[in-house]
Amino acid sequence: MSRATVSVGGAAFRAGEKTEISVEDIDLHIARLHIDEGHVNIRLFTLPEGDNYEVVTPRGVVTLLAAGIYRIDAGTDSEPTVVTVFDGMAGFAGGEVMQQINAGQALSASGEEPLRIAVASARQAPLDEWAAARDEQCGHLPAREDGQ
Repeated sequence: MSRATVSVGGAAFRAGEKTEISVEDIDLHIARLHIDEGHVNIRLFTLPEGDNYEVVTPRGVVTLLAAGIYRIDAGTDSEPTVVTVFDGMAGFAGGEVMQQINAGQALSASGEEPLRIAVASARQAPLDEWAAARDEQCGHLPAREDGQ
């Protein structure tokens, strides 16, 4: 099983098997990544004012709006793009859709124009369990809404 972790500024990006990620823009305050296939777990430790973290998927752009823990599944022609927010808050924009995703929710976007959107409860996948174990090994505690 092959997985990878990349740390940038106040974030850890953990890619699952067979994940294709490309970097459009990255520095200490901005990260704009493309995930063309596969899954990525993101742990955003802090989100200072003015910092911007975005992930472009085949069906839209995910903007991380708060420190937290997220998983983004790129999806395929037959599988939906899924944005899961375990802790934090994210926005999804694709086609005519602009949707906020709150902690404990998973947004599923399928099809093409118009996208079909569904929101369900967040559920962990093996990648999330692995990422949580890595956080524990590194001594990271879950993000808190008050940034402490």
